Amino acid sequence: MSSYAVQLAAHQQKYTQAIAQARHTGAQGFTAWFNREAAQDATQAMVRGFWDFGMHILTPPVCAHLDRPERRSALEIGYGGGRLLYAASHFFGWVHGVDIHAEAGYVAQQLRAAGRHNFQLYRTPGDVLPIADASVDLVYSFIVLQHLPRYTVLVRYLHETRRCLRAGGVAQLYFGRFGRLHALHQVRWWWRGYREVPHATANQISLVVRVGVMRRLCATLGLQVLAHGSSYYRVPDGYPTQRGGQSYVTLYRG
Repeated sequence: MSSYAVQLAAHQQKYTQAIAQARHTGAQGFTAWFNREAAQDATQAMVRGFWDFGMHILTPPVCAHLDRPERRSALEIGYGGGRLLYAASHFFGWVHGVDIHAEAGYVAQQLRAAGRHNFQLYRTPGDVLPIADASVDLVYSFIVLQHLPRYTVLVRYLHETRRCLRAGGVAQLYFGRFGRLHALHQVRWWWRGYREVPHATANQISLVVRVGVMRRLCATLGLQVLAHGSSYYRVPDGYPTQRGGQSYVTLYRG
């Protein structure tokens, strides 16, 4: 087994175990593992999920390519506890969710109990999307790609994103913001354009990437960059003064 495969398997096991432990603490503890706001109020977390989906995912460049959304499908990379997937299921005719953990049954149960049935959840080893070629209209990811163990895994996910998107489809992908590094670390890693922290604990930032590097990478893969920007903490409260720890690119597959 290659070092890449070994590291990917170890990454999945680390997160699977941590999320399973959170699941055993109860519904609120499970939700809070993915979203700190749920530590006090799980209902608030779901409300904030709608705000995050509306402001961070459904940006104007994304909306410009998503007419008749009730007939379209979306795919979330890293659905976690289902917070954004729940919101997405209200906007799209069908939603796919992909994650590395083993709690799909529990998340599906919670979504169905909340009245949502237009979704399908899948488990991935951490670098593939088990979705048919050219089958979805939107691929999105939020607070997930910053936890990847290696830059090469991000490259793989971008390949997979392009493969899954229909012609004319868009992607809204958030990743660890390079500017969150200390100034000295930015200088040290600037030439490479990204920094990996492969031994980071579960839920800690393990990958940050310069926007310029991300833009060039996407272009080489045949994905047109429509826009880029930053996330915000606690939208709408923190918008636009509290800049978040993620950058994003909006991508178009022609």
